[in-house]
Amino acid sequence: MALLLKDATRSRCPFSEYPSATMTSVISKVTYPMFSQIQGDPERLAAIYRKLIRISFFVIAPIMLGAAAIAEPLFFLLLGEAWLPAVLIFQILTLAMMLYPIHAFNLNILQVYGRSDLFLKLEVIKKIIITIAVIVAFQFGLMGLVWSSVFTSFAGLGVNMFYSSKLINYSIHKQISDLGVTFFLAFISAMSMFAITLALVKIIMILQIIISSLVGCLVYMGLNYCITNSPLHEAIQLFKYRNQ
Repeated sequence: MALLLKDATRSRCPFSEYPSATMTSVISKVTYPMFSQIQGDPERLAAIYRKLIRISFFVIAPIMLGAAAIAEPLFFLLLGEAWLPAVLIFQILTLAMMLYPIHAFNLNILQVYGRSDLFLKLEVIKKIIITIAVIVAFQFGLMGLVWSSVFTSFAGLGVNMFYSSKLINYSIHKQISDLGVTFFLAFISAMSMFAITLALVKIIMILQIIISSLVGCLVYMGLNYCITNSPLHEAIQLFKYRNQ
């Protein structure tokens, strides 16, 4: 399955792709047979699809944004000082990469219903968007191309959502609303991590990363726990159900 800009972004900063690409691979293999078994029940399919998309984004969003927040000490520690100029590119690309699992969910819906016609139309539209974005972004150099990958990832997701929402009772508005809340909370936790990293700039880098990650995790979990309809509560219920 060809995911939006996967090949293009891999050549620029593969480090930003690993967490999201790994989850995407797992999601594609697990959800397709699951969706295929219940394709005759659109309401149940929509309910399960919504729960899975919320929980998966609940996991991947803070990982990608958190990695962006501690990117400088992380790069210095793992890759060395020579890689520090790539930090900004990595931080920008995390915005595009964190959407990979959501792309996979939407494309699986089209495959489950055997809508190869919509799948082909969708791919053509996205390739046109990518081509136009690259032509425009090329005028602004490397950073323009990097930002174009973010734009095309979000635009491509909008196209995916439009076609998948025609097959199940889960509108674009509801999908964006569900993902938007999680993104906002993940962004707040990432900002707290970034602030801690700056405050601890004079200590050992490994401690910067550990302390910042712990603070970010506590902030993210705390904020989600305070929201009654957060995916955190769905994940807790799912865990309890599986252990009964």
